[in-house]
Amino acid sequence: MFIGAAWIIIIGILFAAGVPTKTSIYGWDTSWPVLLILGILYILVPLSVKPGFWSLLWALAIASLAVIFIVGFFVKADYQSPWTYLGAVPNLFIGVGALGWIFVHE
Repeated sequence: MFIGAAWIIIIGILFAAGVPTKTSIYGWDTSWPVLLILGILYILVPLSVKPGFWSLLWALAIASLAVIFIVGFFVKADYQSPWTYLGAVPNLFIGVGALGWIFVHE
């Protein structure tokens, strides 16, 4: 999950620096502060809960959000742009990490 969160933070920093990146989800453009906040939350949430029921609940919520965001990157997308695919990759890492988190703590 940390790799995906770091990737989102890096995309946010690149967007803030003026590098042309694609940051739209479901056709809505997101801003770089939103990307930084999401990346930081994806890092802090796993560290803030104790293993057990709440950990399982957070992991399911994060995995669900990752799936929603992966689908969102391909709605109204320009399939010629590499950012369409690079934007979905961190959410794939986060989803797989959250599922791994579920199976490790059971």
